[in-house]
Amino acid sequence: MYSEMDLSERNDTMPPHTGSWSGCIGGSHTGITPPRLEAIDRAKTQAASALTVADLRLPTEVVRARTEEYASRARVQGIPHSMRLWRQCFEQAMAALAREASHVPADATCEALFWQHKDHAYWISATFGRGRALPRLH
Repeated sequence: MYSEMDLSERNDTMPPHTGSWSGCIGGSHTGITPPRLEAIDRAKTQAASALTVADLRLPTEVVRARTEEYASRARVQGIPHSMRLWRQCFEQAMAALAREASHVPADATCEALFWQHKDHAYWISATFGRGRALPRLH
């Protein structure tokens, strides 16, 4: 196809095969010993996870009731009702319900939130990060 790529005449990429592979077997690899496995103190390897992932199934009525509660609070404070308000209240309700159901601290941040409505329930996948560390007093 391309003359510069024709390697049939140039065979300098590999040395010619002599017909026997016995020279490669057992040559320099016979003196290698496998590494020794040593026990590690289990306390040194355990660390608290920085993330909590919750996969939940919540009834539609529960999610809508919490959304309506948040929207009512906003309307009482004078915010006019709109689809944007409803969407924000809906997302906050999903995050709050997922936080309560997965027993993460109230200050945990919601890093990711995905949901799907199926069979009269919301299938929610939420990822919570650690809350902000409190400043040390001493």
